[in-house]
Amino acid sequence: MPILSLVPTSAADSFLQVGVWVAALLLLFGYVNYKSSGGLVAAIERNRAWQPVLGAFMGVIPGCGGAIFVMPLYVRGVVTFGTVCATLTATTGDSVWVMIARAPKSALWVNLITFVVGIVTGYVVDLLGLGRRPARLSEDELAADAASAEQWNLPPPEDVKDEPAVPRSTGCGHLGHAAGDEIACRLHSQAGVAHPGWPGLVLHQGYLVWWSVAIVGFIVAVVELAQVDLDARLFPGFTHAVGLAGALLCLLWFLLSHHLLRDDSHEEQEEKLSSPRELLVHTADETSFVVWWVFVAYLAYNVFMDVSRVDVGALVAAAGVWPVLLGTALGLIPGCGPQVLLVTLYTQGVVPFSVVLANAISQDGDALFPLIALEPRSALKASVVTTVPAIVIGLAAFYIEKALL
Repeated sequence: MPILSLVPTSAADSFLQVGVWVAALLLLFGYVNYKSSGGLVAAIERNRAWQPVLGAFMGVIPGCGGAIFVMPLYVRGVVTFGTVCATLTATTGDSVWVMIARAPKSALWVNLITFVVGIVTGYVVDLLGLGRRPARLSEDELAADAASAEQWNLPPPEDVKDEPAVPRSTGCGHLGHAAGDEIACRLHSQAGVAHPGWPGLVLHQGYLVWWSVAIVGFIVAVVELAQVDLDARLFPGFTHAVGLAGALLCLLWFLLSHHLLRDDSHEEQEEKLSSPRELLVHTADETSFVVWWVFVAYLAYNVFMDVSRVDVGALVAAAGVWPVLLGTALGLIPGCGPQVLLVTLYTQGVVPFSVVLANAISQDGDALFPLIALEPRSALKASVVTTVPAIVIGLAAFYIEKALL
């Protein structure tokens, strides 16, 4: 097949085979988060003895939203460093959406294992005293933080109006921190505007167009699963046209959102919980991010196979434990992009389960970005901590796979 023809084929496949399912799953889980996230954060604040367990639960929620909201709690002195490590260890980021869509049984095992490993890691870290608990901010410090908000073009708390009626632990329209405090200053770009200017206008006004194409694509994908030939019933090339249209829309959304390695910031996650409309807007954004990285993986794999005719899976299998260590190292990169690429290769049969498991434990998803902004030393230390169980569990899974073959 000519290499140029692989581009539209890979794009259409990335949208119809993965993108439409990711959109449906994100919308489902996003609605659950919309209803429950404030209560979960409040539960973590109230139950100190169970914080590593609750942190791991927040981390294992598909995507990065739950884990992102735990990070400010650590800076405020609400949770322990072990809770942070438990959350980051359990976090599988947006790569899990691809696995749920293409390999649901593997996704279940990955989530179960990372959840248990996250809990154990969290309690061990606290028992050994490997991290510190930042001192709670005093009322004077909070007042000073609110005063410094002007420097970051943020309004003080008393000027924030029309806050969304979302159940949140702070009661200020923010999750894990208060409006105008130091955390808000560091995590928020402008007064609640995640996509300023004309790109934001397109993303917030054109989301209905995006979702219209996504709904058509979802119907096409479901009908294809029922082994109905739509091209024969409608017109030749109909399925490919829908997939390509969806992929092009995702590419536009990806470029306008200016996301490369990560898809959502703390600010955008909060906006997603503010209203059903914002949930739809940011779900389209997040799905487009995943589709883009899946497309890169599909295209790279298809081009390599077309040019080299080499059995990549056999090469990876012959490399021994090195792919596991490479998957662990890849997890050290903040964000979800490279992890989505790796999981896509797993669904193609290129890398074994042990590699994606090690990567899932090692990676911190988008949750590491707010921690880097708030506590860079703690972020570095947490990345090192989560790498240890990733290597241990990844190698154990590798030798189990080897024994079963």
